[in-house]
Amino acid sequence: MVGFMDPHRDVVNRYMPELCDAVVPEDMLPHLSSLLTTPAMQRIRCEQRNNGANTAVQKLIDELTRRSGWFPVFIRALLAIGHDDLADRLDPNHTVPRPSGATVAAGQHSPAGAG
Repeated sequence: MVGFMDPHRDVVNRYMPELCDAVVPEDMLPHLSSLLTTPAMQRIRCEQRNNGANTAVQKLIDELTRRSGWFPVFIRALLAIGHDDLADRLDPNHTVPRPSGATVAAGQHSPAGAG
């Protein structure tokens, strides 16, 4: 279990509103199967079906952060479903290596507050 002093969890919590607005948890699940158990994925799907994507994102984060090594897998999942902008906000120094072709070309997105 990951300790309560997880700096990555703090960063994710800071961006939770953006994650809730943008991410569809069910789209991420195939990319998180190395960390999440089948019952955990079923709980997330059920949460999304019964209460919507916003609460399912929170459930997803809760399930992920209970596992060691969750952050790189989460960042790669965001990249895999096309949320390079969120991946860059959560990991601005690219401590999680980006696969070739996953970097966003200049001008394709405008980070919050840029301009």
